[in-house]
Amino acid sequence: MELGEESAFVARLDERLNALIDSFEAYRRTSDRALLVADAEFHRRLDELNGEAERLKNMQATYLPREIYERNRETVEARMGSIERFNANLTGKQWIAGAVILVLAAALAFFVPMVERSVK
Repeated sequence: MELGEESAFVARLDERLNALIDSFEAYRRTSDRALLVADAEFHRRLDELNGEAERLKNMQATYLPREIYERNRETVEARMGSIERFNANLTGKQWIAGAVILVLAAALAFFVPMVERSVK
């Protein structure tokens, strides 16, 4: 290789090296920015999760434990059974009272005209 060719070759290598360095620097800047954005997003999500944990803790304080719910449900069901039995008995008594009144009204309707005829 001649001196002119060598210096042209070195110049091309130098240009390629500078282009690679520029490309690497651009890549490093964009990756640094991407890391900053990812870090900010990570912290934002972490803050949301911390807030969510607190919200869930506060919400959980408003709920009954399952054992208490089950015990209260059984008590309510037993009381509902008592109320339903009382209602059924009361309904039966009302039917009986209605039947007795109907029989008395029918008896009065039958006997009152007989008494009126006998009094006349």
